[in-house]
Amino acid sequence: MSVNKKDYTNLSPCPFCGKTESVHIIAASEDDSFDDINENSYAVVCDASRGSGKDLGGCGGQSGFKKTKDDAVALWDVFFNSKEGK
Repeated sequence: MSVNKKDYTNLSPCPFCGKTESVHIIAASEDDSFDDINENSYAVVCDASRGSGKDLGGCGGQSGFKKTKDDAVALWDVFFNSKEGK
């Protein structure tokens, strides 16, 4: 699955738990717990507090923070593609 780089709504499912609704991009500046990370960096996460129905709550997996959203998504896709054997 590839990402729509304009709006980032079509992210690959979580490579760790397979959920989709809980996957989104976060900025380090959005959360005080990331004080030691450059506030202008991004990560794709499988958010344990996000989702609905059978997809309620992700596993907490993340891509790791990168300088751009595109780089964070690319790393997320590396995890997904390696899990899928691609």
